[in-house]
Amino acid sequence: MEGIKASQARVPLAAAANEGEVIVRRTLPNNLGVLHVAASQPLSKGTPGNGGLRLWQYATLADAEVEAARLGKGMEVKHSTFHTGFAGAKVVCAANKPPAEWSAAEKSMLLDEAALMLKGMDGTMYTGCDMNTTTGDMDYLDGKCDYVLAAIANPECCPNTATAHGVFGAVEACLGGDVAGKRLLVHGCGGVGSVVAKLLVEYGAAQVQTVDVDHGRADIAGCVNVSSAEAWWTHKVDCVVPCSSSGLFTEEKQKELVAGVVVGATNLPFATKEAQRAAELSLTFVPEGVSSAGAVIVDSVEHYARAQFAAAAPSELYEFTRQTVREKTQEVLALSRRLAVPPSLVLPLAAEAAEHSPPIGSRFVRFVEGREEKQLLAGAAAATKQAAEAMAQADVLRAAMAARPAPSHSFVPTPEQQSM
Repeated sequence: MEGIKASQARVPLAAAANEGEVIVRRTLPNNLGVLHVAASQPLSKGTPGNGGLRLWQYATLADAEVEAARLGKGMEVKHSTFHTGFAGAKVVCAANKPPAEWSAAEKSMLLDEAALMLKGMDGTMYTGCDMNTTTGDMDYLDGKCDYVLAAIANPECCPNTATAHGVFGAVEACLGGDVAGKRLLVHGCGGVGSVVAKLLVEYGAAQVQTVDVDHGRADIAGCVNVSSAEAWWTHKVDCVVPCSSSGLFTEEKQKELVAGVVVGATNLPFATKEAQRAAELSLTFVPEGVSSAGAVIVDSVEHYARAQFAAAAPSELYEFTRQTVREKTQEVLALSRRLAVPPSLVLPLAAEAAEHSPPIGSRFVRFVEGREEKQLLAGAAAATKQAAEAMAQADVLRAAMAARPAPSHSFVPTPEQQSM
């Protein structure tokens, strides 16, 4: 760690005061860009940082640093709200060219440098997937260092799918516990948004509109692709679910929003704090610190209940995430109504209520045991019911036999019949 402190100094950001700070910078070879680690608080092995590795091209390096700091602070909201056992942090690579133009060799170079950086931080920082990095990238990174949390111990589990189930749980909570009959719009149909859209269709939404910059990705069975429509944010829907890039809602778009609810996976969906504050006067906005925490919840399971995580069916992890986020969203909305303030302002209270409990990941053990117990009880109940039905059928048969009339005469064979 001393080498990192000497060569990549701590960089406080005046522009991002009270929103975390960049604590490590590492320049990539071949003029590929600059890696940043931003954290919301000092990191330690007891409370390590956790946040995905984002690859993005920014207008300036200062823009990248400010976003890294804001994202690190945003991750802190997720970790503290659900008490994951981690501190909020983020790894951001400010690319010098569009990520789509990176070769496989250049991506490997980035991951090699990230591994060296994480090793230098000596267990005080863990990372995983984010924009333009994949589970395959994380598998590669895991082979280079020990500080990756991306469902490595259970490759069938997808962090993006876990996030999607958490978002879906938050949407359920906002819409009275059920999406059936509701109209929704999903913006961004990548690894998270596409799953959210499919879940909304599966659970009976009246209409699901989809939008993506790549129009073809929004062609999802059961959905209406409105990517080519102008002013999608003015559509009359019950809920908008942003699952794309940050800063989606500018102050101008916010003024034209018709939906009564905004809840999704996008980090920092409002371009400015002013846009968010204005939106919260007219609609319900569940901050991404609650709704998009699925991946960090699964990370916590992977870290604090590793054996159970490795043995779990992905559906169990997804359902655990969905229930956890839905319950937390309900808690936040109840606090918001009671105090008559927006949900974003009650998150510290929700975090305070969670901090004295075990890390959320360790609770997965009880969740699995509870499901197994319910399955056993359900099996026993089904067997008991089947046995009772069989006994009742036997009783009916015996009663029918007993009620059968006696023969009116006895058969006596004739001498001819006896000799046959």
